Amino acid sequence: MSFSAQRELYLQKLRYQYFAYCVIRDALGFYFGIPQFLQTVDFNKVVSDRLALKIKDREDVVGRPLSDKEKARYRKSIERSVRTRIYELEEDYRYAEAVLFEDNIWLQHLDLDVEFFKHYLPKLAPEHKTQLAVVPNWTTRDHSLGRAYLVDNRNVTSIVF
Repeated sequence: MSFSAQRELYLQKLRYQYFAYCVIRDALGFYFGIPQFLQTVDFNKVVSDRLALKIKDREDVVGRPLSDKEKARYRKSIERSVRTRIYELEEDYRYAEAVLFEDNIWLQHLDLDVEFFKHYLPKLAPEHKTQLAVVPNWTTRDHSLGRAYLVDNRNVTSIVF
């Protein structure tokens, strides 16, 4: 095998390791951040706040007060979207647990034992958990949070050893 072919194989391995690192990093962030977010959620308050904003916006557009039927329709729609968002976050949390605690390709690329996070994370100090947490919010969707593997150029040819 030529030197350039070996180099390309090595760079490809580095790219996969970098991607695996980003996936594990995000899984850690959401593993600590999603529970923090869900503990602060007051479903009724979120729905009420969004409904009040929606009613105000619609009344400004149509130029008249909304009927009770229209308000009920908006409330139902908002409740459904908030429930969906909470469900998505719960699913993301379960996925983060699976990435961290089950045998998968991400752990294999980083040569991490399946038991590593099971033993390490419970011993982590609370201030470190807070630093690692990526706490979602209502206005920013998870796919638009600053995560390197979504926006970075994964070209690692410029890495110098």
